[in-house]
Amino acid sequence: MKTQLRGSSFRRYSLGYATSLIGTAMAGPANVFAFLDTGHGADGLGLVLAAGIVPILLCLPVAGVVADRIGARRVILFADSLRCLNRAAFTATLLLVHRPPVWVFVLFICVQNSGDGFFLPAYNALIPRLVDEDALVSANAQMSVARSATSVVGPSLSGVLVAAFGPALVLGLDSLSYAVSFVALLGIPVSLPPATGERPRFGRDLREGWSVFAAHPWYWMQTVQFALFNFVVWAPFLVLGPTLSAGHYGGARAWGLTIGCLGLGQVIGGGVLLRRWVTPRHPLLISIITSAAYALAPGAFALRLPLASIAGLMVVSGAGTAISGTLAASVAQRVLPEEALARVSSYNVLGAYALGPIGLAIAAPIGGHLGYPTVLGFGAVYQSASVALLLAIPAARRIETATRPAEPTSASSCAPAPRRPTAEASPGS
Repeated sequence: MKTQLRGSSFRRYSLGYATSLIGTAMAGPANVFAFLDTGHGADGLGLVLAAGIVPILLCLPVAGVVADRIGARRVILFADSLRCLNRAAFTATLLLVHRPPVWVFVLFICVQNSGDGFFLPAYNALIPRLVDEDALVSANAQMSVARSATSVVGPSLSGVLVAAFGPALVLGLDSLSYAVSFVALLGIPVSLPPATGERPRFGRDLREGWSVFAAHPWYWMQTVQFALFNFVVWAPFLVLGPTLSAGHYGGARAWGLTIGCLGLGQVIGGGVLLRRWVTPRHPLLISIITSAAYALAPGAFALRLPLASIAGLMVVSGAGTAISGTLAASVAQRVLPEEALARVSSYNVLGAYALGPIGLAIAAPIGGHLGYPTVLGFGAVYQSASVALLLAIPAARRIETATRPAEPTSASSCAPAPRRPTAEASPGS
């Protein structure tokens, strides 16, 4: 059952999802302070954060197959319940144990991120079942605005609450936010994937999902681009940016301003796409071009610009990246076969995350050897060059003509089939 963008099903889920986003945004700083309050150092924190990415990578392929088999709604309900209970257990541990050892933090972040690993591909497959195709851009923009707004409000609110009551309270509130999201989705009827007769083996499902992924060059090329982006650009920025803020811009307040301006820009960019009159003729092309905005953040720090200039560039960067991500998600949801969307999304997210832990682990040592500005500047140049390369390769910016079969009779129907031509189908797009 699909509804228009302002229909009750989408509105109900978007409110529940926004609530969980606030909890998640608040939980980030609370996790950090909970760890540091135990007396563990920054090196241990980096290892905990890097270790937490591994469960996401392991869960993504399984999550994609399961979501395509039993429905995205059921998988998201499982992910929300897992994360809700895990946060509640973590809260209780912090209240009962004075100084939890490092392995306790690793355990809870691994369970939490396992829930994230199941959620991500299922979420990408759920949205097209809640809204009609012509409302996908607006729906994704609305969700992007919610993510961006909570990324600005959540950390600030978390800081106040952690200072007043401690991190355990904030993590308990995050647990409640997942419960709200669970209840919101529980009451929404969503159509299940069509029955396909004999169910294929798990391995065959994985291979067929991969065949769809590999059959769309524009999609896997962007996946490769963002795998290297997280390794070369964003991981060094997240590690070296705060360090430069502390050494040259006055400390945590400057870094908070930087991230806040990034979130503000994302709200603006998502808000632009919410306007009814904004209907890009070539959304994939615009998505590639606006992804160049990711270069502004590391580039500004590499050049040691004044803080006011960095803040302005972060707003521009946030707006560009929000537009890029929203349009890319909408194109994928519209073009890729619906019955394989979760599996294909899992490969996309898996690729994007794969090199991130390595980037986080080596950013500081390489930055210490070459210089922090040099590493950040290289990342900015790479991002600009990768965008230019995608624009120069026709297959990277061309959407194949494909359509989703109305009533697939077997899992093999996930393979690309003829689809009505789109505005982006020509080489000149």
